[in-house]
Amino acid sequence: MLLRSARAFAGRIAQGRSRSRLGVMSTSAAQESREKASVRCHPDEENVIITLKLAGKVKRLNRMKEEALEKSIGRIKVGLQPKPAKKKKKKNDKNETDRFPPPPEDIFVALYDSNSTDGEPMDLSISNETGWCAARVLVCGATLYDVILNEPTIEKILLPERPMVGFPLLPISKTMFAEEDACSWHWLKKRGGEDWTSLKCYNRKYTPQESDSGHQLRVECTPGAFLSTPADGGSDDSPNKRRRVGESLSADTASVGEGPPRSCGRERHPLTLKKSQFPELRVITYNILADQYASTEKAITELFRYCDTRFLDVEYRKQLILAEILGFHADVVCLQEVDKRVFEDYLKPQMAVEGFQGVYTNKAGSVKEGSAMFVRASRYEIAFKEDVVMKELFELPLQDSLKFFSPMLENSADLREALENIGTISQLVVLKPVDSTKGDRPLVVGNTHLFFHPDARHIRIMQTYATVDAFRNMLQSQKLKEVFGDVKPAFMFCGDFNSHILDGPHGVLQLLMEGGLGSTHPDWKQASIFKWGKEEGEVENGLISHIEQHGPDASESLCGFNLKLPFTMETALALDTPYTNYTELFKATLDYIWFRPDEFSVKRVIPMPTEEDLGGPVPSEIFPSDHLSVVVDLCWKSREPVHATASSIPSAVSLVKNSSVIAVPTDTLYGLAVDANDSTAIENVYSIKGRSFNVPLAICVADAGDVEKYCVVDHLPEGLVEELLPGPVTLVLERKSDAPLSDRLNPGISTVGVRVPAYDFIREVCRGFGGALALTSANRSGEPSSVRVSDFKEIWNRCSAVYDGGLISGLEGGSTVIDITHKPIVKVLREGSALDATLGVLGKYGWHR
Repeated sequence: MLLRSARAFAGRIAQGRSRSRLGVMSTSAAQESREKASVRCHPDEENVIITLKLAGKVKRLNRMKEEALEKSIGRIKVGLQPKPAKKKKKKNDKNETDRFPPPPEDIFVALYDSNSTDGEPMDLSISNETGWCAARVLVCGATLYDVILNEPTIEKILLPERPMVGFPLLPISKTMFAEEDACSWHWLKKRGGEDWTSLKCYNRKYTPQESDSGHQLRVECTPGAFLSTPADGGSDDSPNKRRRVGESLSADTASVGEGPPRSCGRERHPLTLKKSQFPELRVITYNILADQYASTEKAITELFRYCDTRFLDVEYRKQLILAEILGFHADVVCLQEVDKRVFEDYLKPQMAVEGFQGVYTNKAGSVKEGSAMFVRASRYEIAFKEDVVMKELFELPLQDSLKFFSPMLENSADLREALENIGTISQLVVLKPVDSTKGDRPLVVGNTHLFFHPDARHIRIMQTYATVDAFRNMLQSQKLKEVFGDVKPAFMFCGDFNSHILDGPHGVLQLLMEGGLGSTHPDWKQASIFKWGKEEGEVENGLISHIEQHGPDASESLCGFNLKLPFTMETALALDTPYTNYTELFKATLDYIWFRPDEFSVKRVIPMPTEEDLGGPVPSEIFPSDHLSVVVDLCWKSREPVHATASSIPSAVSLVKNSSVIAVPTDTLYGLAVDANDSTAIENVYSIKGRSFNVPLAICVADAGDVEKYCVVDHLPEGLVEELLPGPVTLVLERKSDAPLSDRLNPGISTVGVRVPAYDFIREVCRGFGGALALTSANRSGEPSSVRVSDFKEIWNRCSAVYDGGLISGLEGGSTVIDITHKPIVKVLREGSALDATLGVLGKYGWHR
């Protein structure tokens, strides 16, 4: 009856008896007859998209945001009219009134900004964006629509094309207005013409079982978004948070096949079952063989003729690669020959679910492969990445730090052409420790794949030097200083260096190991015989027919250079390791993890697979690349103290500004110091000491005149503070309500202890920092205080720097702590090392115990 009333009312509208209000249909009637109008209004898109069913058909209106609402309402009116039957047009018939009727002005269409239609319709002169984003109900004749704004939507689901038993499937979805935790998943399977049956798996990830072999799998996703108020009225992280959901979407796989007979990590993964912890850092470098090199005719018929084409298929290999990487539980993963599509659609989202942050750099030129790096997000965050593009660096005129190469390039058109075309890049990825108090330190990791040609050793030398030079320039950059201040990060250099020792150490290896290379090294001679013929992407992986050689008489004037690096490096993998590249035509070690010996040592190298384990050349059914992964556990060198001198003050100031904890000498004891207005830094101090948060910290300032910035001193006689400080005294005073101190500094306590130590180093650090430092003794809670740096050696690695001022003697018991908040009574909270002298000064000003 309610629906008949609505239709009757709509009829009255059509007859002109009512035009301004919809006053008959009740809210309860609306619930019986409402349809849905879905509105998509994304801030990055120019249009509003309205999807609804009109006259029995789903219509999609794509309207400009700034257009008047009247226009979209008019299009809906037109859509409400069923199209008339097509009539054959008579010749010279100009009367098309029957075929194209005028807009149906008599149909009532209106928007309302509440769930009830009792109010006034929305003004049609406002913009589409304003109107549709505020609308709650759309009335079209006798039909009411709930207007759903930005409904959670899933646009596509990607699944591996070759599902295999034992290899997890993780759908990669593209959603809009949805939250990952609010989406729901459901896995099903079927064989042949059977019906789909539930696998009773409602997680996003599913690993096919033996019983799934030969079945198709289907995953259904219902996109969702959490509402602002939990269903139980609890907090935002309540498990009962309400959510709204959108239309489901499903994706099907091909039939599940059998995986390889065994894992390529069978012998190695048992050695890496646990994640590493500081001071260890597990690193992988791995050339994973780009699909564009594995799928060429030459690769299939010549280079990898021993490998069944089924196992060269990237859809097969990428799943083995991911499983191998994850089984090592690494902290830093450097990959080369990564297909751009494999990174974006597979590796990056899969690794993200496993807790890794990833970055990719495509090679310069037309190839669609490059280098990628993944970092375990619980240990490091990627602060930024700089790409070293070789073809840009070696374009004349050269930058100042590479200018000495100019004569070689000027004298050889062939070398210039080669360097202009080779697409080699190096990544320099800046890693910032998530929690420096656990010991992890700033780190820059280089990742590269040097030019492959066997007769281009001179080019690889130039590329290696240019990468290290780029790191040296980075150390002076403002961008790096904004992340680490004056603290210099450690450096690691990983990748496929295409250099070995089979015919004597290549120049690249000598350059890194010795920190320099002489102009007479044999590798320089190749500059006279090498000639470029084709773009790199067409000649990778041994496809070298287009690169020519000159005779020995060509470019005789070319000569080498004396190169010098700012440091030496060591390789984690011994140079005499038999192979990291193992094919039918070539076996050698080409892949390395280089580190500075003053920063790291090698804890262990995960052994390379034996030839028996390989079972022949790779790639194969079991090993997915022609290279093997290099996996190393490095160990941070123990942090050594720095002399507390004037030259080390800038680095100390920089560390404090970057939320770091530093250990410093004072006039009484060694202390731990941080920015007193930095909550994270303060929490780190408590973590290092193992101290309860209800034990307060004092603050340290540069001068006695700074005390009034943080404490109430109006009741103190003039000159008192200046006579007590600097010195071995801590004054406890009322804390100013507007003092620039963190809320995490002694919460719930109205007073604060303040010091000005009689020690120039810490005072200059305070002065350079321009604020107060939170200060406490450098020891674990409950242990004896420290008067020399060796007394607290067990926490050195949890500090960003330890400044050594030698033995602190003559003052035992720490500072004297007195409460002078209420004149003239002095409360002695700790007698310390200067009680008598302190009471003597206070007595002169009329204070007493």
